[in-house]
Amino acid sequence: MLQLQRLAGNQSVNALLGERAPSSTGTVVQRASRPAGIQRLSSDLQVRGKFGNASSHPKQVFFDFNSAAVDSKERAKIDDFLGTSPPPAVVVAVASEEGGDAANRPLAQSRGAAVGAIIGRRGPRLRVEVALAASVDNPDYRFMRRVDLAPPSSAKDDECILDPGCDARLVTAMGLAQALARIGHSAAANPHPPIRLALNDVFHASDDETATAVAEAYDNIVKELGVLTAPDRHSCQTPCTNAICRSGNRAFFDPKTNTMVACPDLKDTDKSVVETVLHEAVHGSPEIQGKDFARLAEPLFPFLTTAAALKNPDSYVEFTRVVTTGRRTPPRAPTGDFDTSMTAEQRAAVGKAVAWAIRRLLEAEETADFVYFALTAGHKNPKEAGQIDDVANERTVLKREQFGTTLPPAAPKAQDQWIVEGVSNRLHKLVLAAGSKPTVAPGSAITWARSSNELLVNEGFFDAGVSQQARLIEFALIRSDPDIPSSRAASYQRVVDQFGGLDVSTTEGPP
Repeated sequence: MLQLQRLAGNQSVNALLGERAPSSTGTVVQRASRPAGIQRLSSDLQVRGKFGNASSHPKQVFFDFNSAAVDSKERAKIDDFLGTSPPPAVVVAVASEEGGDAANRPLAQSRGAAVGAIIGRRGPRLRVEVALAASVDNPDYRFMRRVDLAPPSSAKDDECILDPGCDARLVTAMGLAQALARIGHSAAANPHPPIRLALNDVFHASDDETATAVAEAYDNIVKELGVLTAPDRHSCQTPCTNAICRSGNRAFFDPKTNTMVACPDLKDTDKSVVETVLHEAVHGSPEIQGKDFARLAEPLFPFLTTAAALKNPDSYVEFTRVVTTGRRTPPRAPTGDFDTSMTAEQRAAVGKAVAWAIRRLLEAEETADFVYFALTAGHKNPKEAGQIDDVANERTVLKREQFGTTLPPAAPKAQDQWIVEGVSNRLHKLVLAAGSKPTVAPGSAITWARSSNELLVNEGFFDAGVSQQARLIEFALIRSDPDIPSSRAASYQRVVDQFGGLDVSTTEGPP
């Protein structure tokens, strides 16, 4: 830690990483103005903001965290609804689960009343029905803060409604992914120079051994996809049946059941449906044992070693893109705008450190998401109750760092999943901040100013190894987050270390 302190150029770093947060900044606090039993999370754990895709849901009015105010966009949505439909006699109000029933019932009622007041100007008074059960064990908090103007009739209205066409689309996509994998196999086996150039672009080697390994991997992907088409080897889920299908997660491979799971939309943000299915098949192949070392859009992707790329699912997606389009793998955008005084070596070092910080934060966020899933799995299916044992270490870390969760082996409380979702949301915000392409310049300490989005690094930064450099970037980012109390900054860093891992061999090679 002394090394970290010297590198950061700040005397407080060592203290922050060595101290526990005092009880005055505890996770759950009581507000005297509210009835006893109503619990609120500290600011860093509050999932604030309105549902990002609200405009695509014309029959639902969305709200911000702990708010019953109808903003102008949602008011316009009500007007549009009334322009094509009669005023509803009943609206259904929902609130996200954090805070508990005692806090959320009056909040949901207030939201329904706010919508009712607007509708009442153009028709008879309506009745507000509060439906809190729908939001329990659902981590998509922003989607749950809403009032339904009409009963949801399809998966487009409510992500908890299973799309009846999902299974057929998934099986079709698996067949198309098999065809794509066969193209990848044929290309990898082709010694033509442009193909070998593509191999080098994606897998960072173009020798016969690498070409053979890639071709064999595609054969295994084809085989795995054939297995997964069996009815008992794939399924369609929603966030209400499986918490991993949270907003943004389109599909995943479940290693416990060896099944592919399709979530609503079945499309990753940077891949087609077919590419998403191919990606998940790499995870499922026992011969490949795929692991997400870096996704296509991540700046770490071009830094992977050949050994890591051969296990990285998106590497196989990218190779099929290259050989089917005839283009070269495009270079990744710089991770920052660098001061002209910085050398090429310094820019490369900062770029890789930021790339690693993004990967570790993503991994930490995904781990937190899995902890939430494990906390709630037994509620949805008693046979899944044992999932909680798989996250005992992560629960211990959160308790040790005074986030307010329950220490295993004690059974978790409802507030544990609120806290875990808050941690996941905070890590996601840190991912977005890390990818914001800051201005990078020399400085006397390692700091990240959010207001100006400026990252300063000192000379000591360049004396550290890649893993330590990534941690220094992360810690500067954490300390600059206005919602994270300074007394808890070190706790977040330790959570990232434990949840995100410290192994950098996927870019640096074996130690």
